Amino acid sequence: WVADNNGYNPSIFQFFPDTMSLESFDPSVEEMGSDRRAVRDLLEYPEGQLILATRRGLSFFDKQSRTFRNQDFAENSKLGLSSDNLFALHEDREGILWLGNTISGIDVYNPLLAQFDIYRNSPIFPRGALESNYVSTLFGDRRGRIFIGLRFGRMSIFDPKTNEIRHLVHDPMDPRSLPQFQIREMDQSSDGRIWLGTRKGGVYAMKEEGGRLH
Repeated sequence: WVADNNGYNPSIFQFFPDTMSLESFDPSVEEMGSDRRAVRDLLEYPEGQLILATRRGLSFFDKQSRTFRNQDFAENSKLGLSSDNLFALHEDREGILWLGNTISGIDVYNPLLAQFDIYRNSPIFPRGALESNYVSTLFGDRRGRIFIGLRFGRMSIFDPKTNEIRHLVHDPMDPRSLPQFQIREMDQSSDGRIWLGTRKGGVYAMKEEGGRLH
């Protein structure tokens, strides 16, 4: 499955490798240039359903019926999304859904409790304070920690086991610090290193030594 962030093209495509062909699906055919059509990330959650992070909230695509339904902040007030402008999705080991946006940080949905929690850069949220409310990517490492990619050479790392959050920032005087560019993708290789794909800055690798990531 492939997502398109253009806003003028169909939102998602299913790729068939045997025939090298694509089938497109669009949640907002009647709205050319719609924020609903601009998909930043997608995730199968639960099985048989795709969740799409768009500039206008969430879209849910049922793979069997080929139909969409939508959810946004205006419809749910304080009971759901804290912002429509979504950018990143991640499902952790416990089946909890993490939703990063560019305005209010992260919404965390626990399906067992059917409730949302929030992590943001604000003095009234000291437990989950982020380095920035602009979340560009989310990733879970092998230890179950959540790596949160942010703008301007910043990253927050949340450990669900201890409920603690730590921060990494770009230091122009330290060549081993985070890159100064926005982090857009993360993954972990077999040797344990965390790989960072950045916007306009290339690819970087981080490793952990003595409890420090650099």
